[in-house]
Amino acid sequence: MKDPLFLQVCQFLQNNLDPQKPILLAYSGGIDSFALLHLLLECKKKFLFDLHVAHVDHSWRGESSKEARALQSQIESLGLPFYIETLSFEGVKNNWEEVAREKRIEFFKKIYEEKNMQALLFAHHADDQAETVLKRIFEGSDLRFLGGMRQTSSLRGMTLWRPMLRSRKKDLCSWLEKKDLQALVDDSTNRDTKYLRARFRENTIPLLEEQFGKGISLNLVRLGARAQEVEDYVRRKVDKYFSTACEGVFGVYYDLNPLYPLEKLEVGFFIKEVSEKEGLFLSYEQRETLETGLLTLASNCHVSASQVEGDQKKLFVDRGRLFVIREDIPSFTCHTPLSSLELQSGKWKLWLSCKVQDKSREKRGCDWKDVWKGKVYAHLPQKKYELISDFRGSLLHKSRQIHHFWNDNKVPAFFRQILPCIVEDQRVAYDLLTGKPSHLQAVNEEMLFISLEIKNIEN
Repeated sequence: MKDPLFLQVCQFLQNNLDPQKPILLAYSGGIDSFALLHLLLECKKKFLFDLHVAHVDHSWRGESSKEARALQSQIESLGLPFYIETLSFEGVKNNWEEVAREKRIEFFKKIYEEKNMQALLFAHHADDQAETVLKRIFEGSDLRFLGGMRQTSSLRGMTLWRPMLRSRKKDLCSWLEKKDLQALVDDSTNRDTKYLRARFRENTIPLLEEQFGKGISLNLVRLGARAQEVEDYVRRKVDKYFSTACEGVFGVYYDLNPLYPLEKLEVGFFIKEVSEKEGLFLSYEQRETLETGLLTLASNCHVSASQVEGDQKKLFVDRGRLFVIREDIPSFTCHTPLSSLELQSGKWKLWLSCKVQDKSREKRGCDWKDVWKGKVYAHLPQKKYELISDFRGSLLHKSRQIHHFWNDNKVPAFFRQILPCIVEDQRVAYDLLTGKPSHLQAVNEEMLFISLEIKNIEN
């Protein structure tokens, strides 16, 4: 009879494996990955898949290069493709663990894409999961994000598998002992408390168990599982939020107005998902600002968020819409008679075309949503107009200033200075951000057709 650990890995592969595509094992040579390697070798007899192995030498220990060569000999003796990467930390003064993580991901992704892998496998187990959940508790993570690692997930275009995530470390050790197998590597950094993970493993969890009087790892794993259930439930609920997305030349916005009243739990999750999708880091305070803005239908509520690469994007909440500004919004300035022309503002260019058409032709209007997409069309009676950009205090008909007009038509405040106004006799005649004429009436059978396009000329 097969043992439970083998059956667990075998069942996982049966549920997920495509035997036609290779899989890649992240291999340290320690107990965990050594156990998974041999479990996969046994499963390989049944499923006949191609297994590749990748090792990262962090160069943190003097013996690591020697161990890497030994691992290479070990894997090649098994007839498996082997890849190795030696990391350099020259110039790195802090955040060594994060830098190492990024370098590992880059290495695995390169192999993954070159060899068209089906999945990247890690040897994480239930004890690792307990550490992850506890770490997130101490970091103040929301309940929805306490779930820790998943057996199947994705990262930067790679599918990740963790087939042993439900097994304890002691199960792996027992399995290797029964098979009379011994790992080549005993990585002392796993116990070196200068590293955060090691401090959790060696100090924090044992101390908590001593004070609490019983093992806590299983309870942490259970908490993580329940948190994953909550996350899955809320994710299904916020699918409708993402269906409201409107992509444009400046970024994307989500119009949540049809979904009101909104649930606070869903809004918080939605903001977190958007920030991750955009590669942004939002502080707790920034998330609260955006969340409150959406729940209260606030206007012109905004934060600046840092990207992983170091750049920044702006997020605005305006009357039930969440805007992610990926590109700086231009302001096209001019004071000129209305005619076909080109304007430039930084890396943005505007092309405007004016043509005379028969009055019987189909009329087309516009508003700020068309401007967001970068293309605007409008029909005006054929008259003499001007394009004037600095017209914020000027009057429309009925002695109303244009900013009141924008407020009435819910034009986002951050978007109001992008285009010049169409002016006749010192009054705003037509507003491209609302598509509404002020006081225009056709005086003959011909209309002026305006088409306008905005593009980023650096893309």
